[in-house]
Amino acid sequence: MREETMKNGRTLLKYILYAVVLAVLAEFMMTLDYHSLLGAHGNSNQQLTLSMKDAELVNCEIKDGKVTAAGEDPQLIFKDINQSVSSFQLGLKSLSSSVLDVRVYYAASGEEFSEEKSVEFSYYENQRFVTSAINGEVESLRVDIGDQEGDSYVFDELCLNPHTLTYLKHSFANLSGLRIFLYFIGIFLLFLAAQDFGRFCEMAFRYRWVIGAIVIAFCTILKLHGSSIGVLGELLTGRDVSRVWGTSRSIRTDEYVVFTEMALSQVRSGFHWFSDVWGYTPSDMFIVYGQPVLNLTTLFRPFSMGYILFGAERGLAFYWSSRLVICFLVSFEFGRIFTKDKRMLSTVYAFMISFAPVVQWWFSINELVEMLIFGQLALIILYYYVRTDSLKRKCIMVVGLVICAGGYIMTLYPAWMIPLFFVFLACALAMILEDRKRIHIKKQDVLLWGAGILVLAVSMVYIFSTSMDTITAEMNTVYPGARTYAGSMGDFDRLFKSWSSWLWSFGDTGNPCEESDFISLFPLGMVLSLIALVKSKKKDLWLIVLNVFNAFLILFFLFRMPDLIIKLSLLGHASYRLYNAIGLLNIILLLRSLAASEKTAANFKLFLPVAIVTAIMSYWGNTASITPAFKVIILISVIGVTLLLLHFEKKEYQMAFAVLMISVNLVGGGLVNPVCSGLDNVYKLPVVQQIEKLNSQEEGMWVVTGDAFMYENLPTVVGAKTLNAVATYPDEKLWEDLGLSDQDQYWNRYAHVSVEIGDETKVGLGAADVLKVEVTAEKLKELGVTYVLSLQDMEDTTGLEQVGEANNFTIYKIA
Repeated sequence: MREETMKNGRTLLKYILYAVVLAVLAEFMMTLDYHSLLGAHGNSNQQLTLSMKDAELVNCEIKDGKVTAAGEDPQLIFKDINQSVSSFQLGLKSLSSSVLDVRVYYAASGEEFSEEKSVEFSYYENQRFVTSAINGEVESLRVDIGDQEGDSYVFDELCLNPHTLTYLKHSFANLSGLRIFLYFIGIFLLFLAAQDFGRFCEMAFRYRWVIGAIVIAFCTILKLHGSSIGVLGELLTGRDVSRVWGTSRSIRTDEYVVFTEMALSQVRSGFHWFSDVWGYTPSDMFIVYGQPVLNLTTLFRPFSMGYILFGAERGLAFYWSSRLVICFLVSFEFGRIFTKDKRMLSTVYAFMISFAPVVQWWFSINELVEMLIFGQLALIILYYYVRTDSLKRKCIMVVGLVICAGGYIMTLYPAWMIPLFFVFLACALAMILEDRKRIHIKKQDVLLWGAGILVLAVSMVYIFSTSMDTITAEMNTVYPGARTYAGSMGDFDRLFKSWSSWLWSFGDTGNPCEESDFISLFPLGMVLSLIALVKSKKKDLWLIVLNVFNAFLILFFLFRMPDLIIKLSLLGHASYRLYNAIGLLNIILLLRSLAASEKTAANFKLFLPVAIVTAIMSYWGNTASITPAFKVIILISVIGVTLLLLHFEKKEYQMAFAVLMISVNLVGGGLVNPVCSGLDNVYKLPVVQQIEKLNSQEEGMWVVTGDAFMYENLPTVVGAKTLNAVATYPDEKLWEDLGLSDQDQYWNRYAHVSVEIGDETKVGLGAADVLKVEVTAEKLKELGVTYVLSLQDMEDTTGLEQVGEANNFTIYKIA
């Protein structure tokens, strides 16, 4: 026994060592600039290293070991270099802000410094060295670092003509410890899985909830999240300093411009239901975008509680990681129910839901993830409720059902919540019919359910009465207003989007969010389910019920329904997003069919013609957004999936199908959002730091002017009240005080409010959700505005005094 323990210990240490080495190597290979490395290797010029003792200081001085700008245009001048320079490496430390602008001028003998012979770049605080090319004769160098008084840094060295070993040494200094750690975790787990895959899977299954909790804690502690808010840093400084992996999605403005910044503003303003920071009059933060509020009703939005418990950065990390992990685990548990505990298919289902392109493109907005979690969790609770006689467990389950019902209602996005409700209703009905012999209603059940319904009703009455004015205002807007959908054959091609929606994580289309869906392989699941019903002697109640609901939803999606059905079903509020619910239902149909009979596809001769029709529809549909190359990929996908399903009775084909579906979802959904750590990409922006400093010295209301669609909420992230923060519903008091109350055809809408300071006060439309407002400085002063944050030069505007400048923004104070 002792010998076995020692052997296992040695194996574990070996894996740790291998994982550390491979993790460092992976990070080094990923960050290495191969073009510069080749240049260093081919460099035959003499290497020269310059330090501060070689520099002449102009408009800057040494303070506490740092070079500090003492005025405008700070310079370091290096003379008597007198050699050919192919490239250089500049090393700085302890920057005074997250990014400093650098320009390096070089001049040959007898020449003066000029912009024609200069190199410009941004230096970020998480870098140690930056490499750039010169390729010319150099007698003297001038290095301008920073652009305003007070900018400071520690000058490490300036290496001219770095040779290969020097370049490699400096490259190691730029490695990310966080990425190395994450690589190490992944590689180490791969080693463990490879050693004994069966045992690894068994352990993962047994401790799945513990592992999930560890992953959430891990991400929260390391501040890992998937917000694209780093786009702001990229636009203002050229780089997202918080991004670890992946690509920020600039199209997700409703996430990082509105939703995430609203959450950050709540952290700074005290988690009030009605925020004094967001907009002119107190704005309802709970009912519209479901922001964290210090109130018991936040139990219906448990994932936002991270902001209250852990603050902004870790709250954001908790919000992203907990929803993904819980969605995955809940989907797995629900998959075990309808696949008859086929763990491989349940795992596939968990990936097909939590990493579905539609889920990831809409991950942090409109609460689609919450709908999937609460809907499936309610079904799981119902499943186990009829399998227990314990009163204590039933009490806990009823509490869980109340939270699920309340949480689902509070998503408040009818376009998804209503059609998805039909999917969950179909599953609930199938479960009830299958378990009808188990169901025995007792007096205690009636009392428990009655108490649960009462608590839910009281909670909803409290919430909706508190926000009744908000709800009334929102329901009576011009945009988005009341939506009605009655079906359209023109949307037929949307049913086949599952075959292409995985492409948009790396492909190009106009709006990938609207092109995304669950990768349901429609209509193969529907066909396989019908085959299973025909071939099976004992009719599968799940497949019967799901097909009935599937047929109804498809018919409603494609054809004009009678008004009575539209009103009774409420599906008129669904819009074309109904096809996403059809996609979810067809995933369940597909996997239930494969679980019910592994030989379903192999025994059905008409399956190939159906697959061919699917290929044609997927290939030719959506011609406007799919390139010929992508159409070929889709065609290959259809053929590949068809071959796997035709031979699904063989274990190796089942495993290949599982690997394929997991991989496609990880590519199509898992690569959508970036992986970032913390919010330095926001809080360390010089303009944000100036806003916070000024507002702390003299608190006041801000207005963002100019073409600043992306930045209109920026002051709110540090708790600065902002007049034209996004109007999630119309603020009648603002327009009344502006004297524009009769212009409600413009302002009565969800809107981004673009403000210009001019000679009169008027409002118009820039787009359906963009208001163009012109207002005088005097009127802004009357409204109580203190500061103006602008991308425009308004130095000559009467009544404005410049008090700050950063990131191309100028900050004015209204005199």
